Amino acid sequence: MAMLIEYDHPRSECLTVSVTEAARIWGFSPQTVYNAIKSGEIKAIRISAKRMRISKKEVERVLKGRVQ
Repeated sequence: MAMLIEYDHPRSECLTVSVTEAARIWGFSPQTVYNAIKSGEIKAIRISAKRMRISKKEVERVLKGRVQ
């Protein structure tokens, strides 16, 4: 069964979400997400010195409880 997630991003074709948006979807604080990224539990893509993005596939994986 496919899980449907609504993203607030104006471009729904975007393949990534921000850390803040992922945190909201998961019900975590952004700091918890950053800590999980740092520990390797969640995969993220660094796009600049201060910005990271998380793939929608990673969002789905975490929602399904497949956090390592």
